[in-house]
Parts: sequence; structure tokens; C-alpha cells
Amino acid sequence: MDLGMQEDLGFYGNQLVQLQTIFNVSYTMFMIPLTLLAAEYPHELGRRAGLFYVATCLGTTTTGFLASGIIKHLDGVHGLAGWRWLYIICSVLTFPIGIFGLVFFPGTPDTTKSFWLTEEEKELARDRMRRIGGKPAIGFGGGWKVVRRFFFRWHMYVLGFFLVPWIMTTQPSGNGAYTLWIKSLGKYSTSRLNELTAINTGVGMALILLYSFLSDRLQTKIHIIVFQSLLQFSLQLAFPLWHHSSIAYKWAAVATGYGQNAQSPILYAWANEICREDAEERAFIVSVMCAMSNVFATWVPLLVWKTVDDP
Repeated sequence: MDLGMQEDLGFYGNQLVQLQTIFNVSYTMFMIPLTLLAAEYPHELGRRAGLFYVATCLGTTTTGFLASGIIKHLDGVHGLAGWRWLYIICSVLTFPIGIFGLVFFPGTPDTTKSFWLTEEEKELARDRMRRIGGKPAIGFGGGWKVVRRFFFRWHMYVLGFFLVPWIMTTQPSGNGAYTLWIKSLGKYSTSRLNELTAINTGVGMALILLYSFLSDRLQTKIHIIVFQSLLQFSLQLAFPLWHHSSIAYKWAAVATGYGQNAQSPILYAWANEICREDAEERAFIVSVMCAMSNVFATWVPLLVWKTVDDP
């Protein structure tokens, strides 16, 4: 069969970007009420956020190879196209991951009851929080009275929109633009196409680790953010300069495009440092940052990244 989703479902209009919008709407709606963040230690924030974010990158990378194997070996089994088997298998995998998180996520230092941490380790975590002036979380049981105080601080209005420009620059890595370009070359089968998508996230994973550890080592963030932004701008020009850029230049843009996502751990670490003295504000503000950036990522692609404009 070797049918991708586009051929199998007859998606020759803007259905791809519209489906991505549907996903982002539900993702964004539940972001603020479901986001709970643990307290952090300031001099380790970058690397800890970086290691956490690598899990996302690693998942995306392995999905490319997983998709390739599934399409190669299950395409046509029981009359189902390979991409349908991919969705089935990925959905099944979410259940053990969810159970693992429910059992092993430790919570915050002052409330953790994790069986796999010793009492000495729990006390060490609480002591580190005290040394940086972190206050124990009191939760959101007070409802609006707790949330209201956030609206009288600048954090809400500056950090709340902090990620909007950033997420706009990460769109090609997440909305299939690079994949559509590789497909337009007409050289690769569906399974090989999925393997090639791993280049983007593989390079991105290396940059995430480099930038996050470097930010802690040098105790700087703005210099890394500016450097990566300029690098991204110079490489992504390959696509606006479509008729004047070589295939190699475009491949360089594809390979390094996920590097813009490497700023995410640094940006979130920065927000955590600013709000570290108020656990509830920290959780709320970081949730708002996620939600506001994804609000824009929901509707902007409908206007800018139309599937019908692919090569």
C-alpha cells in the first residue's frame, strides 16, 4: 500500500493544519488547570529543564524510526494503512507512561510521599528550598483569593506573553513543514521519509543539552538566546529565498530547525527563577506562558502555514 495519511484520506487541502489546530485547542484548554510544577534549585534550573525537555525530543526522534518500522512491516495488515497502525500503537503506549507518572512523580519537596525517596533525600530537598528562600506550596484551595494576587504583579503581563514570539519561530519543526518539503523532493518512500524526520530532532537534542548546561555553567541566558535566534534566522532564510538557495542550504535549515526549541528550557528556567519565592504563582505563571504561546500556535498556522502552500 505505502499510503501516507494524505493519500489514504485524500487530504489535499488544508486538512493537516486544521487537524493540528483541533489538537492545539484541547491541549491549550487543559494546560492551566493541569500543570503542576515542582520547586527547583536555581543554579541547576537550566540543565534540569534541559534534561526534562530532552525526553520530549527523544520521543519525537524515536517516533520517526517507530513510524518507519510500523509502516514497513504493518502497512496493509488487516486492511489498515501503516499510519493507522502508528496511531493505534502510540495511543496504547500512553497508558503505561501515564501509570508510571502517577506512581513515580515525586511532587514538591514539602508534600512528597514518594516511596522511592528516603527520608534523608526528602529532607535534603526541603533544606535546599529553604536556602534559596523558597516557601512551601499552600495549593490553590483558596481559589480566586490565591490567583488574584498574581494579577497585581508584572510577572503576569510580561512572562505571560514571554513565549509567544518564540513559539512562532518553532512552528516548522512541529507543523510538518519540513516533512512536506522532504516529501516534495520525490526521492523517498513513506518509511524512509519518517526516518529522515529524526535528523531535525536529533540535532535539536544535542543543542538542548549544550545550551541548558552552558547556561548553568556561565550563569547567563540572554547571550545564548540571542545567539540561537541569530543562527536560526540565518539558516531558515533558505526557505524565504526559495529560488536562490541550494538544496544543501535547505537541508541545513531542516537539520538545525529544532535548535530553536532548545531555548525552551532556558526560558522556562528564567521564569522559574523570577517566581521562585511563590510556588503557586510559579505554577500559574508558567502555565499561562504555555497556554498563551499555544493560543497563538493554534490560529496563526491557519493563516501562515496553509497546507495548500506546500512545495
